[in-house]
Amino acid sequence: MKLDMNILPKYIFSGVRQFFPKEKHINRTFEEDVLILMYKGILKFNEAGVNIELSPGEYYFQIKNKKQKGIKESLTPNYFYIHFDGSFSPIGHLPIRGEFDIEKMRPLINELQNLPLNSTSLERQKCFYAILTELLKNEKTNKIAEQIHTYIQENYNKKISIEQLERIFFISKNQITTIFKESYEITPHKYITELRLLEACKLLLSTNRSLSTIANNVGYNDYSIFYKAFYAKFQISPKEYRMLSNKNKSITIGKEPD
Repeated sequence: MKLDMNILPKYIFSGVRQFFPKEKHINRTFEEDVLILMYKGILKFNEAGVNIELSPGEYYFQIKNKKQKGIKESLTPNYFYIHFDGSFSPIGHLPIRGEFDIEKMRPLINELQNLPLNSTSLERQKCFYAILTELLKNEKTNKIAEQIHTYIQENYNKKISIEQLERIFFISKNQITTIFKESYEITPHKYITELRLLEACKLLLSTNRSLSTIANNVGYNDYSIFYKAFYAKFQISPKEYRMLSNKNKSITIGKEPD
């Protein structure tokens, strides 16, 4: 089930919840939907027979009319919650559970918290929609990063360029690099190189193929470029890597020598 953003959810109220040590989630069947945005600690509860544990940087939608139980003690969680009335369906937009960037989300939450008591419903709804929009943006970003990651894994031994990824995924080169690095803490170019060199190490140790053939097998049409990349990572040439391994010296596949 996913939150349907085509049927605008209605904000009710919000606040911050801090658990005491050894405190459990309350037992309830609630008539409102609740969005939980985790700051610290671990929140534990059982919902409709399923055990849930939420960590910092995770969000979760508690859907109305589902029975919740505090079976286990939570680990002093601190989170922001929003009660609202929404519509959920299999073809919605926001999954029940996901991740968010706490630092990006904090100013949006602060804006909602700092609204004066006499603020209008429209102002509160605006802040609520900004929070949901950030979650949706992050969800889309994660999906694109995952698609790029899968594409690279399946095609690293072929010619891949950022320009090619730009054409395939219809986003700019800068966006590709930023989105991928935010999700995997490595640039697409470096990830392609890592995969190619890892496979090269395996082929050097498990086959008698020539060095130029192995270079070509892992996506390098120019042996000199392969050599430079291999040496830069392992501080040893592909030929020496194979020779030392054959002499039973301590080089592990895919691991940089000491």
